[in-house]
Amino acid sequence: RILSKDICLYNQGIYAAVPTIWGIPPGQVEETSCYFNGDPYCRYKITWSSLRGIRRLFYGLSTKKASLIQALDEIEKDKQLIKKKYTEVQNLNLQLYDKVAKLKALNRASNYLVSTQDIEKILNYTLNMALTILKFDRAILMLIDKNNKFLEYSYATGGRSEDIEKLKNYRIPLTREHNIMIKALKRRKPVLIRDVAKAHLNPSNLIISEFRPTSFTICPLIAKQKVIGVLGADRRDIYNRITEADTELLSIFANDIAVALQRANLNTELKSSYLSAVMALVNAIENKDPYTKGHSERVARLAEKIGRVLDLPSEELEYLRIGGILHDVGKIGIPESIVRSPKSLTKAEYRIIKSHPVKGEEILEPISFLKGHLYLIRNHHERYDGKGYPDKLKRDEIPLGAAIMSIADTFDAMISSRPYRKGLPLKQAAKEIYKNSGTQFAPEIVEAFKIIFEKDILLHKLQYLKK
Repeated sequence: RILSKDICLYNQGIYAAVPTIWGIPPGQVEETSCYFNGDPYCRYKITWSSLRGIRRLFYGLSTKKASLIQALDEIEKDKQLIKKKYTEVQNLNLQLYDKVAKLKALNRASNYLVSTQDIEKILNYTLNMALTILKFDRAILMLIDKNNKFLEYSYATGGRSEDIEKLKNYRIPLTREHNIMIKALKRRKPVLIRDVAKAHLNPSNLIISEFRPTSFTICPLIAKQKVIGVLGADRRDIYNRITEADTELLSIFANDIAVALQRANLNTELKSSYLSAVMALVNAIENKDPYTKGHSERVARLAEKIGRVLDLPSEELEYLRIGGILHDVGKIGIPESIVRSPKSLTKAEYRIIKSHPVKGEEILEPISFLKGHLYLIRNHHERYDGKGYPDKLKRDEIPLGAAIMSIADTFDAMISSRPYRKGLPLKQAAKEIYKNSGTQFAPEIVEAFKIIFEKDILLHKLQYLKK
């Protein structure tokens, strides 16, 4: 393709029009040298009519750049703020999940406290839950004594057994008002010590000197507006000190424990009241027959010992003791002429005497705390081979407690003298028990009885036979 001078005119038009892109009037273009006139190349001089427009152009460009940089800075700040808020929301969610988990655990603990009357179980369960859920290292329960003079050690968990042993006789006079536990008790409000080292506490105090907590909290036990003791807990980690939130949750534990303890104590008092009334019946029965005086207490004592060998829980041992005392209460409805008969019973009289387990169950049925354990009264004359009465139960059909009661009752009956026969010597009575293992008595219970007989009864026979 052949170039001509027309190309110069085309270039001049392009260069003149460039300013119009930014709203500036076209420029003046002058060709100062031209290739087609023999010059080495074409050169143009461009003159723009308004420098103000050019300045405005560059100012606008720089302003937009500054605005863009500022916008980017603001976006970055917003990103950082969003990141911070996101982290805060995450932390709040974690705190919420933690609190929900703790409240669920508290609810489980409350449900457990409602379901049991065993004080030892109440204390063991709740204090260990407090350590697990609230991440305390140790916990201690102190209760006001019966004379309302001392705050006494009741239970502790979380420490070494040898350390806890040091607390067994620990008590604080209620008059020692400068003591931190007494302060929480008297003020009826929790006390939180975030830093033991800075709290100016008595360095000779047993808990401070022996256990060396770094932070601890003490909550009063309040039930029905009455303060009955305090619950304390501590942490040893200086980087995880106890907080107000921890104290607030421990207070919930303390309130639940206080209510449970008060209910258990009331239940104990109620049991004691019932038992006193029923014991009057038992004494009346035994007074009918002086030959059996003390029989019920001995049966209760022996049944409880057998239960301990079989490693029964404390609650079942308590019912064994109560069942032993009450097992013959049905004899209150048996004619005195039969109960005190100076000779062997006739078949008709024996049928009447055999009704006493059922009569005893009927007498005790209204007592609420014995519900579920009346088999101790009804079934203490059942036999392992199914030939007993009143229900002819056999083997595993016989409740364990009733099977224990059967051996205790039979053994004491054999060593007790009657008007028509003399009581058997201890060893001979024991041999009769052994001989009837697998027929009248459950073999595993006979083995437990054997341990008691050889290690306890033979060594303390005078105490056992004491009326």
